[in-house]
Amino acid sequence: MKTLTRYLLPLIAVLVLVTGVGVSAQLTYSQYAVSSGTVVLDGSNPTSVTTGLKAIRHCNVSLMSPNDSASNFGAAGGGEPVSLTVEFSASRGRLDIYAWDDADPPAASTSTAYFVSYFCVGDV
Repeated sequence: MKTLTRYLLPLIAVLVLVTGVGVSAQLTYSQYAVSSGTVVLDGSNPTSVTTGLKAIRHCNVSLMSPNDSASNFGAAGGGEPVSLTVEFSASRGRLDIYAWDDADPPAASTSTAYFVSYFCVGDV
């Protein structure tokens, strides 16, 4: 039961966390921590996020709905993202999110109208 509690309590605490746009949350348990939040793609490819973790062990990212109020949504020259890749070994605790459009061959998306949610686990 001790082992089960060790893994379930942090998970339950994370599920209770609610984050808004541009807000991140961090939960620490033992030697690992969780950092999560939402960021707007900035069109630079990569969009970088400082997680507050010393080293990232795992990250999950999800492309969210576009910001309909953004003035450049759908503008020419800004390929809409259809897939994401991440890199988190470039700098300690930094998550780099790359967005790609559906061109053939795929090209870097320059859209600034989409949100990306992230959930990372790493060292404290």
